[in-house]
Amino acid sequence: MSFDDFKSSSICIDTSNTDYILKYLEPLGPESVIIEEEYIDKDFLIDYSNFYSRSFDDVPKKATRVHFFSSKISKETFFSWMDDISELESFVEENGPVEDSYLGFIVIKHVPKISSSTQLMVITSIFTH
Repeated sequence: MSFDDFKSSSICIDTSNTDYILKYLEPLGPESVIIEEEYIDKDFLIDYSNFYSRSFDDVPKKATRVHFFSSKISKETFFSWMDDISELESFVEENGPVEDSYLGFIVIKHVPKISSSTQLMVITSIFTH
C-alpha cells in the first residue's frame, strides 16, 4: 500500500484513461491517493479464469486499486488511526468524517499486451459523486 499527494501522484497507469480520470476528479478537489498494489478483485479473477488461466503468457492475477480523498491523508496519519483512536477523532474534528472526504476508487486490471507497443489497462471506477 502506498500513499501519495494527488498533485504529485504517479498513478500507476499511463493511458488516455489517466487523463480522463484526472480531469473527472479535479473539480472534486482530490488531495490524497492511497494505492493498493496487489489488490485481489473478484471480477478480475473471474475474467482471469475465463481468458488467461490457460495462457502461457505471464498475466498478473492481481489488480491495483486506487482510492481518492479530498483531505490530506498521509501514511503516518492513516496508520496512527490504527494505533490510537484519539488520532482519528482529532482528524474528524478538523476535517469532518473520513467518509465525507472519500471521493471513490478505481480498479486497474493489468491485461496482456496486444502488440509489442500496446499495453491495455482496464479500469473499473466507483465514485461517490
